[in-house]
Amino acid sequence: MDFISLLGKKLKDDEIIEILEDNNLQTVYEFDRMHENMDDIYWVEAKNKGYVFRFNKDQILDTIFLYIMKDMNINKIDITEIEFTIYKKIDEARCDFIKMNINYQQGNVDQSIAYNQYWIKSIFPNYSIHYQYNNKKLSLITIMKNV
Repeated sequence: MDFISLLGKKLKDDEIIEILEDNNLQTVYEFDRMHENMDDIYWVEAKNKGYVFRFNKDQILDTIFLYIMKDMNINKIDITEIEFTIYKKIDEARCDFIKMNINYQQGNVDQSIAYNQYWIKSIFPNYSIHYQYNNKKLSLITIMKNV
């Protein structure tokens, strides 16, 4: 599946509807129950396929989560379905980004947590790809539409 090309599509675009119908997926509407001025969002979870779509308040697909490792109730994705390069090691990603002159950010979170979590994000004009590593193993890729 060409995940990157799906970014920016509306929930009711034919291509999105086809994915929902072909995979018998439901849309969950998450509204501001607590009246905290939070934007409403829409979620589509393909738990057995290993991906989750997030649509913003305007029902535009702005974030896609690809589970490289099983996470609670979401299976891991078949990586052959991913159309872009998957970096199993953070150093490999950084070297490629430098070599290809791709803008990137890198960091890690609080070292006091039970496991080490590192990330690197490649930044393109219309989107970014965030690679998350837990215990030095790629666990999650998040594709985000740039605002």
